[in-house]
Amino acid sequence: MNYRVLLTGYNILGYLRNQSKESGVSLIKLSSLNNSNFEVQENFSGKTRNNTLLVTCPDGAGNTCQYFIKQCPSWEENFYFTFNTERFFFDTFTENPVEGAFLLPKRLCIDSSLLVTVFVFDNTSKSLYNFLLQTASNKPRVFNFPQILAENLRAWHQHFLQKNNDSVLAKFDKSIPFPLNIDNNLINVASYHGDENKQDFLALLQDSPDVIKSLGALRKSWLERPQTLLHGDLKPSNILISASSSEANPILTLIDWEMALVGDPLWDLASFIASLVLMKFKPLMVVLIQQECDDCIEQLLTHYFNNSISIYEKELIFKYAGAILLQHLWVNPSECTPDLFKQVVDFLTLSS
Repeated sequence: MNYRVLLTGYNILGYLRNQSKESGVSLIKLSSLNNSNFEVQENFSGKTRNNTLLVTCPDGAGNTCQYFIKQCPSWEENFYFTFNTERFFFDTFTENPVEGAFLLPKRLCIDSSLLVTVFVFDNTSKSLYNFLLQTASNKPRVFNFPQILAENLRAWHQHFLQKNNDSVLAKFDKSIPFPLNIDNNLINVASYHGDENKQDFLALLQDSPDVIKSLGALRKSWLERPQTLLHGDLKPSNILISASSSEANPILTLIDWEMALVGDPLWDLASFIASLVLMKFKPLMVVLIQQECDDCIEQLLTHYFNNSISIYEKELIFKYAGAILLQHLWVNPSECTPDLFKQVVDFLTLSS
């Protein structure tokens, strides 16, 4: 029996061995630890929210499945909050999927005491990021994922814009996203208490009054816009595409709903666009040629709005994307190159 483990966390292997006995699903066996086909990569000092691993093994019925295991660090209150957000999400929607929207991963089991969740996937599934990486070329993509992504996302958003879903929305976070709360006071506090690596980035912000002004306007827009249930972290690594899909209609599964929140539906579009833009500024992550990235964004917006996007909506999406990129730099100031910061400024200071 062959296992493929991509990432492990702290005491999760012991948990999986015990879980195997209780559920009857053989995820990890003691004998496999000495198997040459069993590869383990540790991430004890990583900064990821969840310790995760991917195990590929037979499911007992002759099929090969992928099990995606997430363990949330229990010592951080915010991490515990995101664990409960995703737990509530799957409790609510696994049995009642949104018609016409994304497929959701099947949750095999959950352990609230150890903050562990196990999902099972089709063995042919891979992240959209890996799909883009493996198929990058100078030729157009065969899979029509921007259109399918747009149609699924629109169905999801429209479902929760209906008034009869108010009781569901009431149980999710309604806070204004962090980057929209960045103002001069927050920058001054961060400059005084921040680490040395962030000082250059904060200095750039302090010298960019138009950016701060734009963020203030976006806060107001956020509160005035329609409210729906958002994924909150929509990016290629959180979208699975099945290799068994047809080329015309790829099957997409959306994972990592731990950041789900209530807010402007345009935020999810902006999040995906920001993730594509970010790829162009990371040499080791460049998986889209410039023209292909721009085409993907254009197709996404065209199909989401059925060719009827207004100038205001398009401008707001890119301003949101600028705010999301700004949050990335706030967390990762070492990645703040002049070109990337200029892109942030260009997005946030768009005007009709």
